[in-house]
Amino acid sequence: MDLLSNAPLEAEVLSDPALVHTKWLELTPQVDSSEDVVSKYLQSNTAQLRSVAASAQATAISISIPLGWKQLAEFLTSTEWLQTHVRLDKTTKHTEEPTVSVASTMHIQQLAPSHLLSIEPLLIEQAKYHASLYPKYYRSASAIDWTTYRSELTDDFNHTDALNFVCLEKATPVGLLLAQVTTRNITVFDLIVSENYRGKGIGRALLAKLDEHTNDTSIPITLETWWDQPARTLYEKSGFVAVADSFFLALE
Repeated sequence: MDLLSNAPLEAEVLSDPALVHTKWLELTPQVDSSEDVVSKYLQSNTAQLRSVAASAQATAISISIPLGWKQLAEFLTSTEWLQTHVRLDKTTKHTEEPTVSVASTMHIQQLAPSHLLSIEPLLIEQAKYHASLYPKYYRSASAIDWTTYRSELTDDFNHTDALNFVCLEKATPVGLLLAQVTTRNITVFDLIVSENYRGKGIGRALLAKLDEHTNDTSIPITLETWWDQPARTLYEKSGFVAVADSFFLALE
């Protein structure tokens, strides 16, 4: 469905009913659009974008723009838009880096549907962390629709393009990476390390395991992190480069 006519932007209504409060309208600049064209469109058509979002029962609008579009970024942050995420891509394999390993009591393996219940404490910890930092966006852990969330995760785990890994301390999950392979890229949806196990190389080891399993592909690995999160340093040390900033406009 074409939500915007003759616009330099693609628009899609997204939702994550288990974790996120509401639907949002996601905007992406067309491949051939320039910063100047997109900037003028946003400045002149905010009312139309609000109307499109409202008709889809979305209460927010988000847009991701290339990192070099500094004038547009300055315009967005000078108005009602808030910077939320940074997108990072990894396009080359860092085979010259030393092997990344974890403690001898830990091991990393591919995630299976049978792990669903055992990883739930990790997911609850992540939900509490997000809700405490970003209550505008995320449901509290107690308000999560766990039935829906478990169903979504089961579907994800069974997807033929899923590429998920778990780090186990003996039999206890302490780290988790959820990703999916598409024709354009490998998207990392979540990288979770339990708070008590951070700083032990688990995040880098999970990313290295993903690298290992995708070494015969030339498509990039992409992920997003909140712009104010220290995890960005971890990603950059693992070969990721920031390529885009995301901004969020609340309509309520």
